[in-house]
Amino acid sequence: MLDTITTTLTREQIVVAYTEMLSPDRVLTDEQTLKENSVDRYYKVENVFGTYSLPLPAAVVKPVSKEEVAKILVFANEHRINVVPKTGGSATEGGLETVVENSIVVDGSLMNQILEINTTDMLATVQCGVGLEQLEDELRKIGFTTGHSPQSKPLAQFGGLVATRSIGQFSTLYGGIEDMLVGVETVFPNGEICRIKNVPRRAAGPDIRHLVLGNEGALNYITEVSVKIFRHYPQNNKFYGYLLDDINTGIEILRQVVTAGYRPSVARLYDQEDGLYHFKHFSDGRCVLIFVAEGPKGIADATGNAIEEIVATFPRPTASTVL
Repeated sequence: MLDTITTTLTREQIVVAYTEMLSPDRVLTDEQTLKENSVDRYYKVENVFGTYSLPLPAAVVKPVSKEEVAKILVFANEHRINVVPKTGGSATEGGLETVVENSIVVDGSLMNQILEINTTDMLATVQCGVGLEQLEDELRKIGFTTGHSPQSKPLAQFGGLVATRSIGQFSTLYGGIEDMLVGVETVFPNGEICRIKNVPRRAAGPDIRHLVLGNEGALNYITEVSVKIFRHYPQNNKFYGYLLDDINTGIEILRQVVTAGYRPSVARLYDQEDGLYHFKHFSDGRCVLIFVAEGPKGIADATGNAIEEIVATFPRPTASTVL
């Protein structure tokens, strides 16, 4: 988040300062916690074999409010302490790793309140540490969904989803997180708290949400997020699977479905190697093409019928299944 100028404070001074600022139980310094917070990829060699090659942070600090985040960042900014933002810890691309000594990890997972579910404006507002699955479970109870389902869904939290510009399995229909984000609250290194209003779009100047989206915490720390929600119609879902002899056929089927104007929620194509990895019990070395049509019954039926009609124009797609 900050530049990489080395802080003049010792590890001990950093820990003492943040312990005085927060409660001692929210400034973590035990060696195993520090090791686990020096890497971000599950099953990475460091975690598997217990050999850690990057500098361990001085502490993992866990704020419970935007005001505490502001205090943490102001102190870090004044003393040139490198900051690594974190929520669910499901990142797999090195965003939670640093070569800078005596960094701090700011873990927002305790900011975990669902603040509002508004089914009139079709918005949900949550703190950064709310889990995607946590919100999704609450929405499903009342017939709604976020429409967001990355592979990290059981672990991911909303601060990280926005900071990493997350995308999910249902993005053909619902879009990525950048299409779902409506408003966001963020804290800058100088402690300034900024709230980008919940409005659907902006016509005056650049959309400043895109300064927050995908910046991996390099510019600010996300504390609150407002996202679109959608009605959920699981009773209308249609599932299609096809085995294909070559990947080019699958690409052309996908192209025709999407360019015809249909939006299945899932449109995924696996080549022979991926097919064997994910579907070895039936793929038999062939490509696997999967569609899911969902939404109101008329839309799901129309999308499903179009998929079947387009696929039928190609030679030898096999093992079609509709559930």
